[in-house]
Amino acid sequence: MSDVSQDAVKYICDVPQNIDIQKTGWTDKIASIPEENVRDKKCRVEKSQNTSHHTQDADGYTNLRKDKNSSSQILQKINTGEQIDVLDQSGDWWLVVSKEGKKGYVHKSRIKSE
Repeated sequence: MSDVSQDAVKYICDVPQNIDIQKTGWTDKIASIPEENVRDKKCRVEKSQNTSHHTQDADGYTNLRKDKNSSSQILQKINTGEQIDVLDQSGDWWLVVSKEGKKGYVHKSRIKSE
């Protein structure tokens, strides 16, 4: 992503690696994304969709948890309808930041997008 503003863009770059991960030292050979001055020529650009997310739970609140499971420590209770920032949407537990700035995990079934 270029930044997190309304005008942010996402760069989609195909960077061939041609490395053998079976050999030691392969991480030193990873090709990075192109430098900013040539990125527009070598990468596809997509307009970022700044989707708004909020919690929704019949109980009236959602638990913000330390780890990705329902038995993990509760860091905060987030009221239903409260806006949150989603940092990572991979898997069933999404990494979010509450309006108070606390970072933790919420089950994706408790998050709604606008």
